[in-house]
Amino acid sequence: MKNRVILVDDDEKLRKLLKEYLEGYGFQVVTLADGSSVVETIRIESPDIVILDIMLPKRDGLDVLKEIKRVLKPDGYFIYADIIYPERVTRRRWGHRISMAGFTRAKKPPSNPTPA
Repeated sequence: MKNRVILVDDDEKLRKLLKEYLEGYGFQVVTLADGSSVVETIRIESPDIVILDIMLPKRDGLDVLKEIKRVLKPDGYFIYADIIYPERVTRRRWGHRISMAGFTRAKKPPSNPTPA
């Protein structure tokens, strides 16, 4: 059985690229362009992982996280990669919002760590 992934991102080029990449490694990928139907899609697809953009049209990714936690009560972590934050948004603010959504944060390690 293939591992199922739900990929939510409003950037069409990035969505297509990630879908193709993941499918090349045997994943079954369902893509969504906004946060409006994520919870319903999770119920239908029963994915192994959800890759969720935070800044989405129609529905903010962190609001989606809150609903996932409230409605579906998953066991898991919110793992995030460093992103370029708009000037009006700070890392501390996003980290606080992730925690308020009820998820434990685990920062993705750098792809090229410096040896100690």
